[in-house]
Amino acid sequence: MELYDLPVGERVKVSRNDAGQPVGAEAGVLASYLGIVARNASILPISYESWHQMPNSNKNQALDLVKVIIILYYIIHY
Repeated sequence: MELYDLPVGERVKVSRNDAGQPVGAEAGVLASYLGIVARNASILPISYESWHQMPNSNKNQALDLVKVIIILYYIIHY
């Protein structure tokens, strides 16, 4: 699955277990994408000594990038 080949408005559905942990094949896609976002120094610069010192605008921008592509939903266990 290639995230950048998704049609506009389509997102990847990532299942998660009862503990909220991503599971299934799409969990790897999520992990890879989060790594890409985390390495983007213009959004999440490493110049802050603590996550708490980073401006909320930077954190929100990173979260918005993830929301555009990823949906988390619970797996219903019977």
